[in-house]
Amino acid sequence: MRPSSDGEAVVLNEQGRSDFGLLQRAVGKKPSLHDAGESISYVFDLLYLDGQDLRSVPDKPKFH
Repeated sequence: MRPSSDGEAVVLNEQGRSDFGLLQRAVGKKPSLHDAGESISYVFDLLYLDGQDLRSVPDKPKFH
């Protein structure tokens, strides 16, 4: 089984902060200064790894 994670796609604004509006425009049909290729993925949880279900493992052991 492949590793599985939970996260989100984002587009960063000029200050380096994620901006949902920029993401919507980048992947939508309206004109935008950004395109979908500028989106990046932030992963914030590891759900499965090497066949193990990690969803019930407390966060601290998973991320050390």
